[in-house]
Amino acid sequence: MEFDALQFRPRTKSGEAAGKQPALSGAGVGVPAFIGPARTGLLVENAAIQPGPGQLTRSEFLTRLRHSVNSRLDKALTRTPWSATARAHLDNWITRHMGLPADQLEQAVLLLTLQTASPGTADALIAAASPGLEQIILTSLTPEIVADLCASRGAIQRGLATLRNTLPRGLAQMVVHGLKSHIDGSPDLTPIERESLASEIKAVFGYLA
Repeated sequence: MEFDALQFRPRTKSGEAAGKQPALSGAGVGVPAFIGPARTGLLVENAAIQPGPGQLTRSEFLTRLRHSVNSRLDKALTRTPWSATARAHLDNWITRHMGLPADQLEQAVLLLTLQTASPGTADALIAAASPGLEQIILTSLTPEIVADLCASRGAIQRGLATLRNTLPRGLAQMVVHGLKSHIDGSPDLTPIERESLASEIKAVFGYLA
């Protein structure tokens, strides 16, 4: 039996690699479509009698991944009121992915690592993917933080007073961008109020410069 040199998949009698994904619509002749990192078999279905060395069942993997990312989120948001909201966003992500077959779930999580090679074990995959999933959750949280701060001018001022150096740098930058967009486009603020709030934002988040 012959094997595809790049994806390590057995070839059919016709010479095509078995399981090879079709090229993306519109791809030119001779232009290979991106199919993501190769599957590595680190995750197995829940019905597996005994996972092999370095493997985890889908459910156990998601349980450990949830714990890992929740720990990171709690640390990042420990001095803010949005830790519980971040956990809810993570729960939604887990729910959307828990129905995937083991190989597709592994493929989706491996993409979070921005790596093309297998981390080696399922636990190593969790460690490699946790920062990427944390960033996805923090990004999804940004609109809610901005909405809370923009509920009123007083809310912005109170929020700014409590946010100094409490948000992770990347999240703070996204929140600042959202706040500035709100202030610039709000019809409820006078030019003087806009200038005043802009100065307050600069004073609180000046460490981002």
